[in-house]
Parts: sequence; structure tokens; C-alpha cells
Amino acid sequence: MCAKTAMAKKIKYLKPRGGWYHFERSVPPDVRHLIDPKEWRHTLGTDSRVEAEARCLRRTVETNEQLTQAREGTYRSVEQTEIEDLAAQWGMDFQLINRENIAREAFPDVWGEPEPFGDEAPRPIIRRKSDLSSYVAAWLERSEIASIKPNSPDFDALLDACLDEYLVSNPEISDGWKDILAELEVMPNQAKLDTFGTLKRQRRNDPQRKLSAVFEKYLKVNSDLGKSARSEFGTGVRRFIEFHGDLDIDQIERSHAEQFRDGLAKLPVRPPNKVRALCDATAIGLGHIK
Repeated sequence: MCAKTAMAKKIKYLKPRGGWYHFERSVPPDVRHLIDPKEWRHTLGTDSRVEAEARCLRRTVETNEQLTQAREGTYRSVEQTEIEDLAAQWGMDFQLINRENIAREAFPDVWGEPEPFGDEAPRPIIRRKSDLSSYVAAWLERSEIASIKPNSPDFDALLDACLDEYLVSNPEISDGWKDILAELEVMPNQAKLDTFGTLKRQRRNDPQRKLSAVFEKYLKVNSDLGKSARSEFGTGVRRFIEFHGDLDIDQIERSHAEQFRDGLAKLPVRPPNKVRALCDATAIGLGHIK
């Protein structure tokens, strides 16, 4: 066996093929019905063992998170960009059918009674999540969109995006659109006046603002960073994520760094092999082992 192959086998899921390194990992049987394809198998885009190890470890953390989500019932198979595209389509459809009736319900003295023609929402001013859910589910069925299943994490994400579309499209009945713009840092947070009691939105967590995603962007921007530095930084970020989770960068505080520092101090200087095989957060719990 060549030295390169022997060294590569020290890192789980890292495979040398044709002079390049690849990430290869099978999806466990218990979650194969949720995750497609049934195997993660792709090039790591480098022939450097040091760089490949760092990328493989980051990919291992990412796939571990996906497996955890699948087992906890929070795994999403539809990309956020597709979710937002579908929400925009639903929003245009809902406004086209219900725009006049929203005004009639808001200002009945001016508009009078609505004149239904069959497809209107019975309560066009959306105050309850159950109403929003039924309107979106009916639209998915009518539009023959099978990629989003009701009562799934993807459907919940679609409801969040549809609510944003609804609030932005109807600024005359709710100040909720200001929350959306403030979250996007387009305008500062202001006092809200919600006249018609529309459904409230929760603050979104943008996956592109997670530490792992931001670190990936950092590596791409700093392409001249040395291999040793990239590997060292990657190890630090991976260990931080194993300890605290893949946090939104806005959530990371000084206390997280202090807890991480104190946790690392508990690790044995020369841990046994059985401890080395554990993630750092688990190994820290065994810090008394010498």
C-alpha cells in the first residue's frame, strides 16, 4: 500500500482517487428514506492531503448535522432558494385572488360586502397560522407541486416565507413588513403598530450566517492563506462547532469563546485512542481520563 493511501485512511470518509481526494460516506439505513442520494460522494477539489483533511472534517460536521436533523425530524430536503421562489409564486397568486377582499375586510364601510367568485380565502386578513397553512396547502395541491409535503420541515419553512410575502404585500394592514426589512438591515427596528392583528412572524435564521458557512466564505476570499494556517483554522472552527453547535454568527458571544477555552483545558494532554475518536465535546466530558 502506498504511503499516500495509508495516510489518507487515518481520516474517516477521506478517499484518494486519481491523484485527488474525495469525500465518501454512506447514509445510515435508518434515515435513507429522508435523505437523497443514499451516499455522499464527491471530490474535495484538492490534491493536497493537508487541505483535503481539513475539508473532509468540515464535510463530516455538515453531514453529521444533516443526520441529526433527520433523526430529530427537522431535516429539510428543499433548498432555501426554492422555498423562497415558491413563496413568491404563492404570494402573487394569493394577492391576485384576494387583494380586493383584503381591503373589503379591512375597510367594510368603504368597500361594502365582497362579491365572491369561488377561489377567495374565507379570511383574507391572516390572523392564525392554521389559516395560512390551509391556504398554502391548497395552493400546493392546486399547483401540483409535490416537492413540499404538508407537516414537514420544508412545509414549515415555506409557511415562514409565505408569511413574509404576505406581510410585505399588505403594508396597510400590518407593520410586520418593517420586521422583515430590519432583519435584512434595510431599515432600523422601530416601534410597531399592528392595527388588524395579523399573524406574527418569527425571526429567521439564515443558514448562510452560520459559522461553518461564514468560514467557508472566509477561506474562498483568502485564497492565498497557507495550507498550514487553513488546516489550523479549520480544526479550531470544527472543534468550536462540535462544542457549541453551528451557531449564527450574531449569536456568538465572548462567553462562548471562554467556555470553549475552558473546555479544551479539560482535555488530557495525551488522550487514549478511544477518547481521540470522540468529538471534542464528548471527550471533554471524559477529561478526567489521563
